[in-house]
Amino acid sequence: MNLQQYYWQQIREKVCTQCMHGDAKGNCSLSTTEECALKVYLPEIISVVANAHTDSYERQLYKLRRHVCILCDWQMPDMTCQKRTEGTCALERYYPIIIEIIKDARKKLQNAEVDSAFT
Repeated sequence: MNLQQYYWQQIREKVCTQCMHGDAKGNCSLSTTEECALKVYLPEIISVVANAHTDSYERQLYKLRRHVCILCDWQMPDMTCQKRTEGTCALERYYPIIIEIIKDARKKLQNAEVDSAFT
C-alpha cells in the first residue's frame, strides 16, 4: 500500500463514517454524477498539509482554498463557493480531521524510518 492509499484508508475510516454524504459505515451516498472532493483532490490536499509549515488553522485553510478549492468546479472566480456556503463541502467540513490524519500518518512514517535505522 502506498502512502496516498494509506491516507485514503484513514480518511475512509475517520471521515467517511461520519460524513453527511455517507451511511455511517464509510460508504458514500453521493450520486453517480458527483465525486467526493476528498478523493478527487487527495494528492493536492496532502501537498497543502505537508507544505503548510504552520499550525494556524486559518493559514492552512487559506492555502487549501488557494491550491485545492480553486481546482473545484464549485469555486467561483471571487473565491466564493455555494457548497461551502451551504455547509455541504466535505473538504471544508472535515478539513481539521484530515489535517490530523495526514500529520499523524507522517509522524508514524518518520518514527518507522527512525526505528528501522536502528534495527
